[in-house]
Amino acid sequence: MTTVEITPVSYDIPGAALATGLSETTLRDAVRRGDLAAHYSGTKPVIDRDELRAFIRALPSEKRRS
Repeated sequence: MTTVEITPVSYDIPGAALATGLSETTLRDAVRRGDLAAHYSGTKPVIDRDELRAFIRALPSEKRRS
């Protein structure tokens, strides 16, 4: 039997959270602020894989100082 790996082209919010390790709330807030572009299937936000990667790459590379 051959195994085929399918690479997603987009994610819903829970899938994007799982893929990035960020919380669903963080991602929803980023969409609301316009920091992360989402497309909509009805009322369901769908995030393009490349948009998600760009969002992650734009995050600071160092943690905030308290």
